[in-house]
Amino acid sequence: MKVNWLSKNTFLRFPKKYWVSLLALSLCGCSFTFDEQKKVMPVKETKSTLLADLSIKPITVTPTKLKPLELSEIRNGYAQLVDKLDDKGLSRHLDFRLADVEMLLAEEKQSTGDTFSDTTGYEAAIKAYEKVLASYPDDPTKEAMMYQLSRAYDLNAQGEKSVETLRALLTIFPESIHAPEAWFRLGEVFYSEGNYSEAAVVYNRVIEYGKDNPFYVMSSYMQGWAYYNVEDYDAALVAFDNMLSASFLYLELEEIEQEQSVNLTLLSKGQQRLVKDSLRLMASLFSYRGNGKAVVAFYESKSAAPYRHLVFDELAQQHLDNDRFIDASEAYLAFASAYPMHREAVSFYVKHIDAFILGDFPSEVLDAKAGFVAAFGKEQGVFDELCHQCKENAKPYLYDYLQELAQTEHSLAQRLTAPNRRTSLPEILQGYDDASLNEQANLAFDKAARFYTEFINTFPDDKLRPQVEFNLAESYFESKQYDKAIFHYERFAYDFPTHPMAGDGAYTALLSYINLLASHNEKSNDERHALLEQQRKSQLRFIDTFEGDPRAVKVTQTVMQAYFEEGDFEHALKFSEWLLSPPETQHKAVALSIQHSAELVEAHALFGLARFKSAEQAYANILSRMATQDTNVNALTRNYAISIYKQAEQAVGQGDLASAIEHLNRIIDKTPDVDVRVNAQYDAANYLIAASRFDEAQALLDDFAIRFAGHELAKTIDEKRLYVYEETEQWQAAADILKAVWQENKQSQTGQEALYQSAVYYENAGNRSASLSAYRTYAHTYPEPFDLATEARFTLSEFYSQSKESNKRRYWLDKLIKSHDNAGEKATLRSQTLAAMAAMVFADDAKYVFEQQKLTQPLKQSLTKKRRALVKAVDAHNKVLAYGVRDYVTIANHQLGGLYRRLARDLMASERPAELNSLELEQYNLLLEEQAYPFEEQAIQVYEINIKRSWDGVFDKWVKESFSELAELYPNRYRKNEIREEISIEHF
Repeated sequence: MKVNWLSKNTFLRFPKKYWVSLLALSLCGCSFTFDEQKKVMPVKETKSTLLADLSIKPITVTPTKLKPLELSEIRNGYAQLVDKLDDKGLSRHLDFRLADVEMLLAEEKQSTGDTFSDTTGYEAAIKAYEKVLASYPDDPTKEAMMYQLSRAYDLNAQGEKSVETLRALLTIFPESIHAPEAWFRLGEVFYSEGNYSEAAVVYNRVIEYGKDNPFYVMSSYMQGWAYYNVEDYDAALVAFDNMLSASFLYLELEEIEQEQSVNLTLLSKGQQRLVKDSLRLMASLFSYRGNGKAVVAFYESKSAAPYRHLVFDELAQQHLDNDRFIDASEAYLAFASAYPMHREAVSFYVKHIDAFILGDFPSEVLDAKAGFVAAFGKEQGVFDELCHQCKENAKPYLYDYLQELAQTEHSLAQRLTAPNRRTSLPEILQGYDDASLNEQANLAFDKAARFYTEFINTFPDDKLRPQVEFNLAESYFESKQYDKAIFHYERFAYDFPTHPMAGDGAYTALLSYINLLASHNEKSNDERHALLEQQRKSQLRFIDTFEGDPRAVKVTQTVMQAYFEEGDFEHALKFSEWLLSPPETQHKAVALSIQHSAELVEAHALFGLARFKSAEQAYANILSRMATQDTNVNALTRNYAISIYKQAEQAVGQGDLASAIEHLNRIIDKTPDVDVRVNAQYDAANYLIAASRFDEAQALLDDFAIRFAGHELAKTIDEKRLYVYEETEQWQAAADILKAVWQENKQSQTGQEALYQSAVYYENAGNRSASLSAYRTYAHTYPEPFDLATEARFTLSEFYSQSKESNKRRYWLDKLIKSHDNAGEKATLRSQTLAAMAAMVFADDAKYVFEQQKLTQPLKQSLTKKRRALVKAVDAHNKVLAYGVRDYVTIANHQLGGLYRRLARDLMASERPAELNSLELEQYNLLLEEQAYPFEEQAIQVYEINIKRSWDGVFDKWVKESFSELAELYPNRYRKNEIREEISIEHF
């Protein structure tokens, strides 16, 4: 491709006006002096008082403008001066200026269209530059002069000389500021000659100077064409991309940031042409290298390229121009997928969809729209990350696509689950089995739900939100996802309660709970309980929000029944009252059967809440309207009786026994045939007993014993009657009951205790024979507990003492002694005392025998018997002493001393032998005294032991008697008069 450089000013180092001005200034400063230019300042208008008074206007001076010199005049002036100057320095300067003016003059003529020859127009400039270079070979301006000369050659169609000059310039000045242009012009020469490989290499020398050099863009462009011509398409793409990158490099950064991408309109028309041509070639190359994916791969390793969407767009447009709609769609999609955050991503995705529409691919359109939602939606896409404008761009499409997709999928799912689906489905689905169709239906329901959900989340405040929410709930319900259906039905119904379908939504949520519970029987108790709690809340919310809905009655009944079955009587009562006194709009909706159910719950709930008086009235009202043959009468009558019974219990709890008895008597009177009557009569008797109303209690107990003889409670009636008999001192009756208890429970402790108590009560009743029999049976049968057995033996001894049956008495006294002696740790102070008492009786008996034994002749024989009797009596008294019971120790001790003294007396009073003379008799008496004396001494010792007890504070009758005996036996010590001294306070 050849560029006509004669038509461009691209290679001017400075604009023409700049050169003219520069030359003019140089001439004015070096060659001659013009008239001094005066600066005229405009006179500002003032409003002084004097001028105003004189009505004189201020003078305005308009400055004059000098006409600029023509280039030809300047050129002529320079030419004249050069010949006249002797100053070499000034001459050199003017030669340089003259050469530049000649170049400017040639360009001016070329640009203005004046008579101009390609071969002669720049001759003067060429000669001037050649002269300067020849005259001043080492001048510092040589670099600039060589550059201008090469330009002049090129503009004068002397290409070879131009190239030759440029080569020389690059050789001498490789780092010249004109090097980029020099290399570029060399590249142009190679390109025009068809040497594309060399041209590409030379263009690359320009590119190496960076994007800031003015030849970068054109060099990249031409390099791209050079590579293209040698079929190095990879390098061509890189070159064209470099050209694009540089073309947009100098755009304002703010514009790029605002757009996130660049637009061709931001470039000049010339730049636009080059960019469009580059895009065309790049798109053409990419179309054969993988289409949009190739473009994505190309830019993967590159930094930000705000223009790359132009490549995708050009590629897609070429496909569209060729009716290659699928390829066009793929190109747009490739960009939108690779750069979803790009400002053009949304529009490119829409173009992707439009390409399918243009190509008439309806089956692809729906999937493409679903893809758009997936890419730019809130749920799966990047919606939340998009810039504000991108979101605004995406919203209209999301709005339409989400509705269309959701409705399409929902409709398909419904057709797949319809009873007649085999006849309504497309032919392609006719061959599916039921399992496959159901699977497809579930997929469609899931997709519909996903699109509905995304619409709601994206457009939460849109006017269609309620309907979409309802549709979403429907899709979940129809796909049996009841938990999700519940959530969205409730959100629809209670967030938009005024919506015409709100009641339906709320009620369907309740149906969903039923289905959910039915399908989750395997859930744990905790999970199921939590689900039931949620269901209850939903039911209550329905009643509160939609109380005018006819279905509210049924829901209320369900809630009432549920609360009642759970034992939550407070809430059950509340909703029973709602049904019995419904809102005005629901009066006709509450059927008689529902009212009856509510009345029953009300009565039962009142009962459960311990509001028994109200419950009694509620039951009474129900019973008053029921036929006697109704199967529920007995149960309700029983509850009625229990309500009264519970009032009695409450009265007892409050300490009001009189009221409790009254309530229980009402049960006996009003519900005599109800089983509660048994407990009522039984408790009434108990409360009468507690109230000491024994006559009334006895009447109820006697009636109970006859009327309910087979009842379990009848077993305790005798116990109650026993208490009444005891309190009213009906001892005989009480004893008979206890005797009967013993006869039925001889082996138990209860029977044992009953026998003993019966003996006591028979004794109280004066029935000696029955009491004696009971005591005797007890004493023979129950040695334990030891204390009661001991008392029984003692009582028997007393009975026989009273009846003067001494042998029988002594039998039981002996039992008292032996049982105590063998009791060990069980022995008690009582048993010890009774044993001592019994032993004393036996000691008295031995004393009596001893005393009755007379000393007769022959004395030896009678004395032996007497001594034996003494030993037995002493042993008997010692046994008493061994028990250590004070009441019996002193008498036993005293009597023991009396036994010894009695023996001494009896010895002295014994019968004398008849054949003794007086002397023998006297000796015999002395012998008796010797025998009697030890016994008197023994008696004194025993008495002294007894009197010493007085030192411990024991001074009873027997201690006193011992003192008396000692006074007779030992008068010197014990028969002394008591000395008393009165002490008065005056003594102190």
